[in-house]
Amino acid sequence: MPIRWDKFTVKAQEAIQRANELASEHGNPELAPLHLLAALVEEMCIRDSDTIYSCPKNLPPPPSMRSLS
Repeated sequence: MPIRWDKFTVKAQEAIQRANELASEHGNPELAPLHLLAALVEEMCIRDSDTIYSCPKNLPPPPSMRSLS
């Protein structure tokens, strides 16, 4: 049965899309739960006007943002 993307919220679709991008960027042919987790953590981090990422306390930035912090 194919996935019905219209049943997902826009935010959920964006998170899955970003997770897929993260998997591809790291040479993984499959989307794993860890990729989705990384995408969600990345979404939690907020870019301010100086393009510095800040995350909730005690949460390190995801690997894709470490070079920016």
